Amino acid sequence: MAAPHVAGALALVKEHFPGETHETHINRVVNNTDVLPSLDGRVFSSGRLNLNRIFQGPPGGNLGKGNDFDRDGRSDAVLFSPTAREWKVIHSSSGREITTQWGGAGSRPVAGDYDGDGRTDYAVYYPSFGLWAILASRLGEQLEYHFGGPKSIPCPGDYDGDGKTDKAVYEQASGVWRVWFSSNGQIKTYTLGSGASQPVCADYDGDGIADLGVYDARTGRWSIYSPSMDTQQILLHLGPAGSVPCPGITTGTGWPTRLSIMRAASNGLWRGRRTGP
Repeated sequence: MAAPHVAGALALVKEHFPGETHETHINRVVNNTDVLPSLDGRVFSSGRLNLNRIFQGPPGGNLGKGNDFDRDGRSDAVLFSPTAREWKVIHSSSGREITTQWGGAGSRPVAGDYDGDGRTDYAVYYPSFGLWAILASRLGEQLEYHFGGPKSIPCPGDYDGDGKTDKAVYEQASGVWRVWFSSNGQIKTYTLGSGASQPVCADYDGDGIADLGVYDARTGRWSIYSPSMDTQQILLHLGPAGSVPCPGITTGTGWPTRLSIMRAASNGLWRGRRTGP
Protein backbone atom coordinates (compact mmCIF):
# COMPACT_ATOMS: atom_id res chain seq x y z
CA MET A 1 0.00 0.00 0.00
CA ALA A 2 1.25 3.47 -0.85
CA ALA A 3 1.45 6.06 1.92
CA PRO A 4 -1.31 8.32 0.49
CA HIS A 5 -3.66 5.35 0.30
CA VAL A 6 -2.94 4.45 3.92
CA ALA A 7 -3.52 8.03 5.05
CA GLY A 8 -6.78 8.22 3.11
CA ALA A 9 -7.98 4.88 4.47
CA LEU A 10 -7.15 5.93 8.03
CA ALA A 11 -9.10 9.16 7.57
CA LEU A 12 -12.15 7.19 6.42
CA VAL A 13 -11.84 4.82 9.37
CA LYS A 14 -11.65 7.75 11.82
CA GLU A 15 -14.75 9.31 10.26
CA HIS A 16 -16.64 6.00 10.30
CA PHE A 17 -15.70 5.11 13.90
CA PRO A 18 -15.44 8.48 15.71
CA GLY A 19 -15.73 6.96 19.19
CA GLU A 20 -12.64 4.76 18.90
CA THR A 21 -9.06 5.56 19.89
CA HIS A 22 -6.30 6.33 17.39
CA GLU A 23 -4.58 3.02 18.23
CA THR A 24 -7.79 1.10 17.50
CA HIS A 25 -8.12 2.90 14.14
CA ILE A 26 -4.58 1.82 13.21
CA ASN A 27 -5.28 -1.77 14.29
CA ARG A 28 -8.36 -1.81 12.06
CA VAL A 29 -6.21 -0.91 9.05
CA VAL A 30 -3.39 -3.34 9.89
CA ASN A 31 -5.66 -6.28 10.74
CA ASN A 32 -7.63 -5.92 7.52
CA THR A 33 -4.63 -5.83 5.18
CA ASP A 34 -4.02 -8.99 3.15
CA VAL A 35 -0.36 -9.82 2.53
CA LEU A 36 0.63 -9.98 -1.17
CA PRO A 37 3.78 -11.41 -2.81
CA SER A 38 6.18 -9.26 -4.78
CA LEU A 39 5.61 -8.81 -8.49
CA ASP A 40 8.35 -10.73 -10.38
CA GLY A 41 10.88 -9.58 -7.80
CA ARG A 42 10.63 -6.00 -9.04
CA VAL A 43 7.89 -4.53 -6.93
CA PHE A 44 7.24 -5.19 -3.27
CA SER A 45 3.79 -4.78 -1.79
CA SER A 46 3.18 -4.71 1.95
CA GLY A 47 -0.41 -5.77 1.41
CA ARG A 48 -3.83 -4.97 0.04
CA LEU A 49 -6.21 -3.13 2.35
CA ASN A 50 -9.76 -4.48 2.45
CA LEU A 51 -11.85 -1.42 3.33
CA ASN A 52 -15.10 -3.30 2.82
CA ARG A 53 -14.10 -5.81 5.50
CA ILE A 54 -13.27 -2.97 7.89
CA PHE A 55 -16.68 -1.33 7.54
CA GLN A 56 -18.73 -4.53 7.22
CA GLY A 57 -17.11 -6.25 10.20
CA PRO A 58 -18.24 -5.84 13.80
CA PRO A 59 -16.79 -3.01 15.91
CA GLY A 60 -13.34 -3.62 17.35
CA GLY A 61 -11.77 -5.36 14.36
CA ASN A 62 -11.03 -8.73 15.94
CA LEU A 63 -14.20 -9.16 17.95
CA GLY A 64 -16.90 -11.31 16.43
CA LYS A 65 -14.54 -13.26 14.17
CA GLY A 66 -14.19 -16.11 16.65
CA ASN A 67 -11.36 -18.53 15.89
CA ASP A 68 -10.02 -16.90 12.73
CA PHE A 69 -6.69 -18.66 12.17
CA ASP A 70 -6.39 -17.70 8.47
CA ARG A 71 -7.41 -14.02 8.82
CA ASP A 72 -10.24 -14.14 6.31
CA GLY A 73 -12.76 -12.54 8.67
CA ARG A 74 -14.64 -15.80 9.27
CA SER A 75 -14.54 -18.32 12.11
CA ASP A 76 -12.72 -21.59 11.45
CA ALA A 77 -13.79 -25.02 12.72
CA VAL A 78 -11.44 -26.05 15.54
CA LEU A 79 -10.90 -29.18 17.65
CA PHE A 80 -8.45 -29.39 20.55
CA SER A 81 -7.31 -32.59 22.28
CA PRO A 82 -5.33 -31.96 25.51
CA THR A 83 -4.18 -35.58 25.80
CA ALA A 84 -2.87 -35.66 22.23
CA ARG A 85 -1.52 -32.07 22.50
CA GLU A 86 -3.19 -31.51 19.14
CA TRP A 87 -5.20 -28.78 17.44
CA LYS A 88 -7.10 -29.47 14.23
CA VAL A 89 -8.24 -26.40 12.30
CA ILE A 90 -10.20 -26.28 9.04
CA HIS A 91 -9.48 -22.94 7.35
CA SER A 92 -12.68 -21.36 6.05
CA SER A 93 -10.74 -19.65 3.25
CA SER A 94 -9.42 -22.85 1.65
CA GLY A 95 -11.04 -25.83 3.39
CA ARG A 96 -7.57 -27.14 4.31
CA GLU A 97 -7.17 -29.04 7.58
CA ILE A 98 -4.15 -27.93 9.61
CA THR A 99 -2.78 -29.94 12.55
CA THR A 100 -0.64 -28.22 15.17
CA GLN A 101 0.96 -29.60 18.33
CA TRP A 102 0.45 -27.25 21.26
CA GLY A 103 -0.68 -27.73 24.85
CA GLY A 104 -0.75 -30.81 27.05
CA ALA A 105 -2.71 -32.91 29.52
CA GLY A 106 -4.79 -30.78 31.87
CA SER A 107 -4.62 -27.67 29.68
CA ARG A 108 -7.65 -25.69 28.50
CA PRO A 109 -7.91 -23.90 25.14
CA VAL A 110 -7.75 -20.09 25.34
CA ALA A 111 -7.12 -19.22 21.69
CA GLY A 112 -7.12 -15.53 20.80
CA ASP A 113 -5.24 -12.83 18.91
CA TYR A 114 -2.61 -12.07 21.53
CA ASP A 115 -0.14 -10.35 19.16
CA GLY A 116 -2.71 -8.21 17.33
CA ASP A 117 -1.92 -9.41 13.79
CA GLY A 118 -5.53 -10.33 12.97
CA ARG A 119 -4.93 -14.08 13.25
CA THR A 120 -6.01 -16.28 16.13
CA ASP A 121 -3.05 -17.70 18.07
CA TYR A 122 -2.91 -21.18 19.55
CA ALA A 123 -3.01 -20.80 23.32
CA VAL A 124 -3.68 -22.99 26.35
CA TYR A 125 -4.12 -22.41 30.08
CA TYR A 126 -2.92 -24.83 32.77
CA PRO A 127 -5.21 -24.32 35.81
CA SER A 128 -2.98 -26.30 38.18
CA PHE A 129 -0.33 -23.57 38.19
CA GLY A 130 -1.92 -20.66 36.30
CA LEU A 131 0.27 -20.90 33.22
CA TRP A 132 -0.71 -19.35 29.89
CA ALA A 133 1.22 -20.84 26.95
CA ILE A 134 0.79 -18.93 23.67
CA LEU A 135 2.10 -19.72 20.19
CA ALA A 136 2.10 -16.28 18.56
CA SER A 137 1.32 -16.38 14.83
CA ARG A 138 3.16 -13.18 13.87
CA LEU A 139 6.72 -14.38 14.58
CA GLY A 140 6.09 -17.94 15.76
CA GLU A 141 7.17 -16.98 19.29
CA GLN A 142 6.38 -19.26 22.22
CA LEU A 143 5.20 -17.08 25.10
CA GLU A 144 4.51 -18.09 28.70
CA TYR A 145 2.82 -16.10 31.47
CA HIS A 146 1.83 -17.03 35.03
CA PHE A 147 -1.56 -15.52 35.76
CA GLY A 148 -4.29 -17.27 37.72
CA GLY A 149 -4.35 -20.58 39.56
CA PRO A 150 -6.34 -23.74 40.38
CA LYS A 151 -9.44 -21.77 41.44
CA SER A 152 -9.38 -19.41 38.46
CA ILE A 153 -11.39 -19.74 35.23
CA PRO A 154 -9.67 -18.23 32.15
CA CYS A 155 -11.73 -15.61 30.29
CA PRO A 156 -9.57 -14.07 27.54
CA GLY A 157 -10.90 -11.14 25.51
CA ASP A 158 -10.03 -7.68 24.20
CA TYR A 159 -11.03 -5.64 27.25
CA ASP A 160 -9.19 -2.43 26.32
CA GLY A 161 -9.97 -2.20 22.58
CA ASP A 162 -6.37 -2.29 21.34
CA GLY A 163 -6.99 -5.20 18.96
CA LYS A 164 -5.14 -7.72 21.15
CA THR A 165 -6.56 -10.45 23.36
CA ASP A 166 -6.05 -9.76 27.06
CA LYS A 167 -5.51 -12.45 29.66
CA ALA A 168 -8.25 -12.51 32.30
CA VAL A 169 -9.28 -14.91 35.07
CA TYR A 170 -12.42 -15.29 37.18
CA GLU A 171 -12.51 -16.79 40.67
CA GLN A 172 -15.97 -18.28 40.91
CA ALA A 173 -16.13 -18.62 44.70
CA SER A 174 -15.37 -14.96 45.41
CA GLY A 175 -16.61 -13.31 42.22
CA VAL A 176 -13.23 -11.61 41.75
CA TRP A 177 -11.98 -10.88 38.23
CA ARG A 178 -8.42 -9.98 37.28
CA VAL A 179 -7.70 -8.54 33.84
CA TRP A 180 -4.18 -8.08 32.44
CA PHE A 181 -4.45 -5.28 29.89
CA SER A 182 -2.12 -5.64 26.90
CA SER A 183 -2.23 -1.92 26.07
CA ASN A 184 -0.45 -0.76 29.24
CA GLY A 185 0.54 -3.93 31.13
CA GLN A 186 -1.69 -3.07 34.08
CA ILE A 187 -3.57 -5.73 36.05
CA LYS A 188 -6.91 -4.56 37.42
CA THR A 189 -9.31 -6.30 39.79
CA TYR A 190 -13.12 -6.26 39.60
CA THR A 191 -15.91 -7.95 41.55
CA LEU A 192 -18.86 -9.40 39.66
CA GLY A 193 -20.79 -12.57 40.48
CA SER A 194 -20.17 -15.21 43.12
CA GLY A 195 -20.89 -18.81 44.03
CA ALA A 196 -22.61 -20.58 41.13
CA SER A 197 -22.23 -17.73 38.61
CA GLN A 198 -20.70 -18.75 35.27
CA PRO A 199 -18.46 -16.36 33.29
CA VAL A 200 -20.07 -15.21 30.00
CA CYS A 201 -17.75 -12.55 28.57
CA ALA A 202 -18.72 -10.89 25.26
CA ASP A 203 -19.18 -7.48 23.66
CA TYR A 204 -22.71 -6.71 24.89
CA ASP A 205 -22.87 -3.01 24.02
CA GLY A 206 -21.37 -3.16 20.53
CA ASP A 207 -18.39 -0.88 21.20
CA GLY A 208 -15.86 -3.46 20.02
CA ILE A 209 -14.54 -4.09 23.53
CA ALA A 210 -15.22 -7.21 25.59
CA ASP A 211 -17.36 -6.86 28.71
CA LEU A 212 -17.23 -8.93 31.88
CA GLY A 213 -20.35 -11.01 32.41
CA VAL A 214 -21.74 -13.72 34.67
CA TYR A 215 -24.85 -15.89 34.45
CA ASP A 216 -26.54 -17.56 37.42
CA ALA A 217 -28.23 -20.74 36.18
CA ARG A 218 -30.27 -20.97 39.38
CA THR A 219 -32.11 -17.71 38.75
CA GLY A 220 -31.52 -16.94 35.06
CA ARG A 221 -29.89 -13.64 36.01
CA TRP A 222 -27.26 -11.99 33.80
CA SER A 223 -24.87 -9.37 35.24
CA ILE A 224 -22.63 -7.40 32.86
CA TYR A 225 -19.91 -4.82 33.43
CA SER A 226 -17.68 -2.88 31.02
CA PRO A 227 -14.09 -2.41 32.32
CA SER A 228 -13.20 0.01 29.52
CA MET A 229 -16.06 2.40 30.25
CA ASP A 230 -16.41 1.65 33.98
CA THR A 231 -20.14 1.52 33.34
CA GLN A 232 -22.88 0.37 35.67
CA GLN A 233 -23.85 -3.28 35.68
CA ILE A 234 -26.62 -4.43 33.36
CA LEU A 235 -28.97 -6.79 35.15
CA LEU A 236 -31.65 -8.89 33.47
CA HIS A 237 -33.28 -12.27 33.67
CA LEU A 238 -33.40 -14.70 30.75
CA GLY A 239 -33.79 -18.46 30.88
CA PRO A 240 -35.29 -20.74 33.54
CA ALA A 241 -33.18 -22.68 36.04
CA GLY A 242 -30.77 -25.12 34.38
CA SER A 243 -30.43 -23.23 31.09
CA VAL A 244 -27.01 -23.09 29.42
CA PRO A 245 -25.84 -19.55 28.52
CA CYS A 246 -24.61 -19.01 24.94
CA PRO A 247 -23.59 -15.37 24.48
CA GLY A 248 -22.53 -14.33 20.99
CA ILE A 249 -23.22 -12.25 17.90
CA THR A 250 -26.30 -13.79 16.34
CA THR A 251 -28.24 -10.95 14.71
CA GLY A 252 -25.79 -10.14 11.92
CA THR A 253 -25.59 -6.54 13.07
CA GLY A 254 -22.40 -6.72 15.12
CA TRP A 255 -24.44 -6.55 18.32
CA PRO A 256 -24.54 -9.65 20.52
CA THR A 257 -27.66 -11.46 21.62
CA ARG A 258 -27.87 -13.41 24.85
CA LEU A 259 -29.13 -16.95 24.28
CA SER A 260 -30.13 -19.84 26.52
CA ILE A 261 -30.63 -23.44 25.53
CA MET A 262 -32.82 -25.67 27.65
CA ARG A 263 -31.77 -28.99 29.12
CA ALA A 264 -32.41 -32.07 27.01
CA ALA A 265 -35.13 -33.08 29.48
CA SER A 266 -37.23 -30.07 28.48
CA ASN A 267 -38.30 -28.84 25.05
CA GLY A 268 -34.87 -27.86 23.66
CA LEU A 269 -36.07 -24.32 22.93
CA TRP A 270 -33.59 -21.50 22.25
CA ARG A 271 -34.46 -18.10 23.68
CA GLY A 272 -32.67 -14.85 22.98
CA ARG A 273 -32.69 -11.20 23.89
CA ARG A 274 -31.06 -8.53 21.77
CA THR A 275 -28.84 -6.01 23.53
CA GLY A 276 -28.17 -3.54 20.71
CA PRO A 277 -30.31 -1.28 18.51
